[in-house]
Amino acid sequence: MILVQLAQNQFSTRSLFFAALAGGFFIFNGFGLFTRSKASFIFIVAFSLLLILPLLAAPIHLLALLVAGAIEGKTIEVVASVIGTIQLFIFIWMLIFLLSKEVRQYIWGKK
Repeated sequence: MILVQLAQNQFSTRSLFFAALAGGFFIFNGFGLFTRSKASFIFIVAFSLLLILPLLAAPIHLLALLVAGAIEGKTIEVVASVIGTIQLFIFIWMLIFLLSKEVRQYIWGKK
């Protein structure tokens, strides 16, 4: 999104701030997982569940294009929706891995 704004000369520092804030949050709590921090694990899972909601827009938009029969004329929107749908499936796969038994045993196991 930031790259699109830069290309259109509509860049705002607020979007860069929020991207850096979210990235810093994940990096900080990701390093917390190496020390087996239970709080970091809970924060990452909770924040990830919040971030899955906007990712649902891409498959819904793709479905709306399919139902309306507007796929031929809106190629860019279809490509963006397909990429967003793939991103959603990868995100869900990573969240399932995060909640797997091995990761939970690593976090809540003995140090």
